[in-house]
Amino acid sequence: MNILKKPFFLFLFIIVLFGCEPSYDNKLSFTNKTNKDVFIMDVYDHHSIIEYLGNNKSPRWNTGHYLLPDESVRFPAWGTWEKAIEKFDDKKIYFYVFNADSLRIFREGNLDKNLLKYKQLDFTKEQLIKINWEVIFKDSI
Repeated sequence: MNILKKPFFLFLFIIVLFGCEPSYDNKLSFTNKTNKDVFIMDVYDHHSIIEYLGNNKSPRWNTGHYLLPDESVRFPAWGTWEKAIEKFDDKKIYFYVFNADSLRIFREGNLDKNLLKYKQLDFTKEQLIKINWEVIFKDSI
């Protein structure tokens, strides 16, 4: 009898595991309201940007987004953004915004990291709630 129960529970577990849709939250958006193309990267630890700037071939660069003027992107989080941000070291999410053309030159190895200009934006959960989870970027880089 025990032998019959184990495969059944294993089968049931697999059905439940793969039958459930993942729960994610995509309310956090970023809109480029400049007249230039930008590259946006979200990070959860502001110290990690130093690592990325030290390696123009880092695979992490592939997780960012190139945005044209007036273009938007949504950032998904597993569970909810409120819970995700609470788990970050300093309870903030950081966005790094680069001039897209300069970043392409940097990634090709033709621009020193010290000449790569970017803006750092950081938000707490409370700040994002206040702006309805919609980050609008209007600054120049």
